[in-house]
Amino acid sequence: MQDPASLLDRGLALLGLSPTPSQRAALLSYLHLLAEWGSRIDLVADPSPEALVVHLLDSLAPLPHLRAFLSSPLADLGSGAGLPGIPLAIMNPHLEVLLVEAREKRAVFLEHVLLSVDLARCTVLHARLEDLPLHVPCAVARAFLPLSPGTLPLYLHPLSPGAHLLLYKGRLETAQEEARLLRPHFEEVEAVPVSVPFLDTPRSLIAARGRLPV
Repeated sequence: MQDPASLLDRGLALLGLSPTPSQRAALLSYLHLLAEWGSRIDLVADPSPEALVVHLLDSLAPLPHLRAFLSSPLADLGSGAGLPGIPLAIMNPHLEVLLVEAREKRAVFLEHVLLSVDLARCTVLHARLEDLPLHVPCAVARAFLPLSPGTLPLYLHPLSPGAHLLLYKGRLETAQEEARLLRPHFEEVEAVPVSVPFLDTPRSLIAARGRLPV
């Protein structure tokens, strides 16, 4: 088994990302907490160190594309284990991130991470997304609800006019199909492939720019 820190360093280098020493330390602390809590509560399907590193890299892989969209406050919808919100917050310290999570055990875990890693610009919102009166300029989601006519209102609910929506997806063909549902509601929508180090399965990103007024 390869050392998780070395694997993370290699992956970040392949992504062209150069974290500061404090950012690297924060990512490793978060990785440790994922492993520690993953043995007690159901955070991710595979809690092995290698799989957890890939989760972090998957969260950060679209970052070069995301930086044109990211603005505060950024809402991470259905944050779960904090992916992608916490890695994005670590690598973008200016960014205010709202971690929206309805499940109590995961919300408790997220609160613990924020205290342990000292992410002062992050906030955990322990509530159902549809119950929150959010009006944010940008939202992301990874491993949340599949986009469909039935779930579309939930994705649109927290967005203010002109806001951006960024969805982490698997196969590009599936992302392109889901992107069609967003086009009537945004100025511009695209689905792009994403390469994640050490991950063989396909990944993609839906980027929807400029939420149109209702």
